[in-house]
Amino acid sequence: MQVIIAGCGRVGSQLALLLSSEGHNVVVIDRDPQAFHRLEMSFNGATLTGVAFDLDVLEEAGIRDADVFAALTNYDNTNLMAAEVARGIYGVENVAARLYNPDKEKTFQALDIDYICGTTILAEQFMQRIVRDRLKVLAWTANNRVLLVEFACPQSQRQARGQAGERGDAARGPGVPCGQDGGGHAGADHAEGGQGGSGGTGGAPGQGEEDGGTGLDPGKKGKTRESAGTVSPLGILVMARMASKGG
Repeated sequence: MQVIIAGCGRVGSQLALLLSSEGHNVVVIDRDPQAFHRLEMSFNGATLTGVAFDLDVLEEAGIRDADVFAALTNYDNTNLMAAEVARGIYGVENVAARLYNPDKEKTFQALDIDYICGTTILAEQFMQRIVRDRLKVLAWTANNRVLLVEFACPQSQRQARGQAGERGDAARGPGVPCGQDGGGHAGADHAEGGQGGSGGTGGAPGQGEEDGGTGLDPGKKGKTRESAGTVSPLGILVMARMASKGG
């Protein structure tokens, strides 16, 4: 791949070394020529001194042939502008930016810039180590608008869900107890076309179950709405929380 990295700080230089070691063609841009000293002797790519969103600099870096552009400078505004130029002017398909200040996430989301906020990720990792029973964050996806988490479903909740399924009046909305197989679902509307039957095993929401089906077969009857959650058959709840469009 042809990769252009804007910013040769600790993250940018490390990414450049990793990509270079795997045989990709890498060009690193930084306005400070001293920053290139972070690149080890094993780096076989190119370096270019200049501003990340300067059109002449990007042209010299080969932006027209680039497959990937990563904006990893120490400045959120620079990363935002560089990503916009690479995607909007040069049509680079794979563009990603680094974000320091979580307060600017709404701006990045509004412009549909794919980003990674290291501040949020580190804080969440520390929370998981400090608060042991906290939900485990698996990933952010859909341009950081959907959060996937998981937690073990307690036995009492599994039993409660099984009893509710037998009555055919399983609760709606957030906090729906787990299914009989140990899977569970939270935070999503159920289907308009029916819920799981008495012989089911806690399948995906909105898929009707017949004669003891699992509810995981998309061919089953039942019209579904777009869901904010997904059921794992292995007894782990995987939940997606959709943020507001504004952020």
